[in-house]
Amino acid sequence: MRRIALTALMLLAVAASVAAPASASREENNGPAANAPDIRVGDAWVDKVNGAEKTSTVTKVSEDTLTVDLWGTETVLTKEGNTINGYSAYNRPISYSPYLETFSFPIYPGKKWSSNWDWSGGGYRGRGTTYGKTGTWEKISVPAGTFLAIRVDVTHSWESGSLAITYW
Repeated sequence: MRRIALTALMLLAVAASVAAPASASREENNGPAANAPDIRVGDAWVDKVNGAEKTSTVTKVSEDTLTVDLWGTETVLTKEGNTINGYSAYNRPISYSPYLETFSFPIYPGKKWSSNWDWSGGGYRGRGTTYGKTGTWEKISVPAGTFLAIRVDVTHSWESGSLAITYW
């Protein structure tokens, strides 16, 4: 089974909204919860992938979805940031049903989730599973400043491999 490690640093608008507001609720003493960010056209973030920085920019927002220029390819996400369709690691169009769940809002320290999804693209189709868990609130420093952010570890697995991603 092929395993790819990827560390992504999604800050800018995402971190600003995930940072714990004073009015955030507490989930069983694990710390403040964070709702899905309010993402707008023009919001951008930088992913750090194997030491290289790749920029993503929101180009369209509808009632239910976000369209993002994700490293030079158009990707459609749910408002929570879960992939509906985009491009595979092999740069082939790919779609997910109901979607490739990455985030399960609200998030709070210690939360765990899993989901099953179907994928199709390039004449192929299959099934996959996502496992996600949150860590603790951490201070993260990037060129834009220092932010209080929660660590989110997600693993997407499918028939021929898996992808582990860490978000803050």
